[in-house]
Amino acid sequence: MKKIKAFLIIIIFLGGIGYHFYTVISLNGELKALKFQKNISLELENNPSKNELDYYKKLTLRTVNLLTEEQLTELSKLEWHYKLLLNGEEFKGQNIKIDGDSIQIIITENREENSILPDDLRMEGQLDTYFKQISIESRIEPEITNKDEAYTTSVLYKFPQLSSGDKIKISMSEELSKRLGLSSKTYVIQIQ
Repeated sequence: MKKIKAFLIIIIFLGGIGYHFYTVISLNGELKALKFQKNISLELENNPSKNELDYYKKLTLRTVNLLTEEQLTELSKLEWHYKLLLNGEEFKGQNIKIDGDSIQIIITENREENSILPDDLRMEGQLDTYFKQISIESRIEPEITNKDEAYTTSVLYKFPQLSSGDKIKISMSEELSKRLGLSSKTYVIQIQ
């Protein structure tokens, strides 16, 4: 009886080892298959075939043709992004008190690099001379500089010598305020 128990234990033990090796080999095979699929997906993502690109272009044109003029205008607006920065931080829409003797205000316009829209329709989403839709008033005249890059333009207002109690009033058009996601068209920055 002891021999039978020992024999059964050995068989169960060997069966367990065999099953373990089978599982490891099976999982390694599945892992290799998943890595291969991932590599293929990344390759297609990074290097889509000409047929795929042609298909997506045709699909895009068909989709655009289904939109109403109003929807196309809204879509073109989504391709233009505007930001207002105070000392490098995005302005969230509140009156501010700032410590220090200088402040830098930047208004930027950024457009998407790629578009599904024709250029004439795409341009309808751009704010007309966005930098003229903002007014910055102070007793101190700011230094104003422009910066143009491939897809971004910026206007920088630098106030280098401010004193405690100085105020800077920022006023903007309703459309610019809306595009910036602000609740008001006028804000005041006070220097402490």
